Amino acid sequence: MQGGTDEVTDTVEVVVTGDDPVDPTDPVASTVTATATPSEVTVGDTTKVSVDVKAEGTTPTGEVTLTGGGKSYGPTSLEGGTATFTVGPFTEPGTVTFTAAYAGSDEVAAGEGKATVTVKAKPAPGDTSAPETTITDGPKGQGRGPAATFTFTSSEPGSTFECSLDGGAWAACSSPATFTKLGQGEHELRVRATDKAGNTDASPAALTWTVDRGKPTVKVLTGPQATKDRTPTVRARLSDRYDDLRARDVKVRFGDRAAAKVRVNRKGVMVATAKPLAPGRHRVVLTVRDEAGNKSTVRFWITVSR
Repeated sequence: MQGGTDEVTDTVEVVVTGDDPVDPTDPVASTVTATATPSEVTVGDTTKVSVDVKAEGTTPTGEVTLTGGGKSYGPTSLEGGTATFTVGPFTEPGTVTFTAAYAGSDEVAAGEGKATVTVKAKPAPGDTSAPETTITDGPKGQGRGPAATFTFTSSEPGSTFECSLDGGAWAACSSPATFTKLGQGEHELRVRATDKAGNTDASPAALTWTVDRGKPTVKVLTGPQATKDRTPTVRARLSDRYDDLRARDVKVRFGDRAAAKVRVNRKGVMVATAKPLAPGRHRVVLTVRDEAGNKSTVRFWITVSR
């Protein structure tokens, strides 16, 4: 038997997990923003689209191409990260969306942005009169609901409408129009019509109303002392955030009988006089309801002594 050494060879497989290492030469992401100025034009007009390209840590260079409305513009080189295009003239009314495509560079990745232009019809020869807009129905005064519905018309048939709620941007709308999720407080809706020739009402119709979901406040001023007056009076101070409360908004009962008279002065102090009462304790129920329908009720006792 010959001597020797047996050799044993093991194979070891090493698996490395985790994200691939970032190559510092990879392009950084780009953000492309396209803006049309003005964004609303008339048939036959042109407008400008400005394209702004940004990237972290650098000012992008390279070229941008703009497409939209069946046409292509550029490519145009960026200057300071910005390129500007003149687009149009537009041949028909409608909405045109432009896509700005940044080709990218060695340092910055490619990207896209969009801008929208609204094209209105050109007034027909001889028709330069704007329509009159009228809001025919909607909330009046105060209400509790978080939604409101309006109807409106134009003096010229075939008109289109735009609405603005609480000073917001104008947006296309049609009658009837419903607005929801209304917060508490005063609101205003403005509506303007545009006729087929493209004339827009320069004095929009407007309607204001108040959403009120708060209860009136009642503070009883009458003390607990007994009285010998068989037709006693009770007093309370009334207040409401949005409503100027009056006697018509108040109901007072002494026991099972309504008050003989109720008055509310300009300072909000209510005075209610009872019909003749027998000696003893009498429960007074005072209910106040504001214009929106919010109600507060307080109950207390008075004593008529012999």
